[in-house]
Amino acid sequence: MKSFIYKNVQSTDFASDRYICVNNFGYYEDIERMELHREKGRKDYQLIYVKKGEITVFEKGKERVLSSGGICLFRPNEAQIYRISGIATTFFWIHFSGNEAAEMLTFFKEQIYNVGVFPDFENYCRVNLEEQNIAKDFSKLLYEGRLIALIAKMA
Repeated sequence: MKSFIYKNVQSTDFASDRYICVNNFGYYEDIERMELHREKGRKDYQLIYVKKGEITVFEKGKERVLSSGGICLFRPNEAQIYRISGIATTFFWIHFSGNEAAEMLTFFKEQIYNVGVFPDFENYCRVNLEEQNIAKDFSKLLYEGRLIALIAKMA
């Protein structure tokens, strides 16, 4: 298992008053076991994209399987409960907030969608992680601009 997480921040669980703000992002490759329980959620949004494998997501008390090509959106203060059980899974995630985030996500009527192969999400995380030590002065602007473009492509 490999994991890569943006590490240039102190705390990532906050709601920004900026237009859009990337709080954190990263990915896990070939992880076979994982459980996450945030009963009260977080202050920000979280998007998850499964490249391969599957994640069991608990949505309003019901189990739903997020498989390859699936995207899941957790909204602020919404329970974030999911697990990986024995299947090698690669997934990417982004935590973000901002005063325009809700408006940008109005097309997200459901919590889970199958979008199929979506390399843009994977590239978002990989490229930003590669550049995190290069463009420090403007990295936030770069991450935010790319997130807006990514959300537009999802819409």
